[in-house]
Amino acid sequence: MALVRTITIRLTSAVLTNFPMYFGGAYAWLATVGNGGSVQNTNGYDIWFSTDGLGKNLLPFERVKYVPTTGACEFWVQIPTINSAGPNTVIYINYGDSTVTSDKQNRTAVWDSHYKAVWHFGDGTTLDLTDSTANHNNMANVGCTAGAGLLSSSTGVILHPDHGGGMVLNGSSNYATVNDSASLSTFTTITIEFREQFPANFPSAVYQTILQKKGSPTSYALLMQGGSDVGSSVSPVLAVTNATGLSQRVPGTLYHGDAIGALNWGAVSWDNVTTAHWWVDSGSFAVQEAYGSPQTWTAPAIGNTSPATMYCGATATGTQFYQGTIDELRISDIQRSTDWLGACDGTSSNPGDVGNVGGEPWFYGISGLVGPFTACNSPALAVAGTSYSQTLTASGGAPPYTFALTSGSLPPGLTFASSGVISGTPTTTGVYSFSYQVTDSASASATSGSCPCIIAVGGAGGGGGAGGRGNRFY
Repeated sequence: MALVRTITIRLTSAVLTNFPMYFGGAYAWLATVGNGGSVQNTNGYDIWFSTDGLGKNLLPFERVKYVPTTGACEFWVQIPTINSAGPNTVIYINYGDSTVTSDKQNRTAVWDSHYKAVWHFGDGTTLDLTDSTANHNNMANVGCTAGAGLLSSSTGVILHPDHGGGMVLNGSSNYATVNDSASLSTFTTITIEFREQFPANFPSAVYQTILQKKGSPTSYALLMQGGSDVGSSVSPVLAVTNATGLSQRVPGTLYHGDAIGALNWGAVSWDNVTTAHWWVDSGSFAVQEAYGSPQTWTAPAIGNTSPATMYCGATATGTQFYQGTIDELRISDIQRSTDWLGACDGTSSNPGDVGNVGGEPWFYGISGLVGPFTACNSPALAVAGTSYSQTLTASGGAPPYTFALTSGSLPPGLTFASSGVISGTPTTTGVYSFSYQVTDSASASATSGSCPCIIAVGGAGGGGGAGGRGNRFY
């Protein structure tokens, strides 16, 4: 049976559905048993997430990284609903079940159908260019290497070295490609999210490419424009050319664009009408419109870029190479809301209880050990004609608990309350067995199972009445 902890998620600015929450850090209790933790499987197969304390109602999750010696991990979990007003959303992390030997993750189910590509870039040791969505937009590597991930704090520094990995490019010959696919070829609305880190500024006349898909003439690209020759910051740019050859560039800003080596989160989107938005990390666990945003954008929908290959880290002509690290690159075919993007930045910038600035959890908090969720009681003996009261208990779930009699019978004269109290005055001697179920506030349930649920009612013995020497059973 698995051990269980609750994860209580912060209220967000709006209700979010099917949201991909980041869970990560280094947790000693998630190390394997031989390394002082409780996990049984060296691949981390016996770590999973659920909506109930029994671990039966699995949430879709993706495991990007797991280190059995330290409990370092990177998971992405789809949360059905995150509330904007109380109560807080609560889920469960289950771990340490020796009977689990197969992988429970379902990585493509984490990302809703509007995500057309999601790249995490591996665990920091091995570069992984697999697309996590069901669209299979996997990258092919040309010289890129694995590096530290860019899941960062609001101050632009790495929260914890155990948080995932990124793709490192040398600025002269490294890039990756994605074969042409229908899911990446034509957009009306679009959102691109990214994390990036650059080691040096460069002139404003120079552009470095994060991604480009260039058809003829249609294309779209996410670029970085330098600013060293005018004393300004590196700036992101969304560049688009539509089917009629009309081109437009939408510049944005980076919160840490003037800080060499700092980590930046950014997102750009277009609403398919007239408006483009740039969002940046505000530095206070939220996002804000970048300087000059929103902007009027007159370019029509991005036309069909097929059969062009997508390039990441360079252009299709082998120019504008990117120097630095790229992490958490995502493309959606809708305009993501400010609330959604703020939560995306928040969950990965300042996730939970480990490695945050000042040690303060932001997006979620983790309880101490609360499970496994069990219901096991051995009710006390009763005496006929004598008032009786016994309170059943449960552990490992999220209180309050609701109890229900499921089979068997109580002694005549006793009643079973939903609070778990068995009370009354038994009238008939004998041995009475029964079973019950307990349900917690998150709708998880446990049964009395094989635990002895027996009330034996005896008559008064010895001196007669309740004060006699013992109980006799008839």
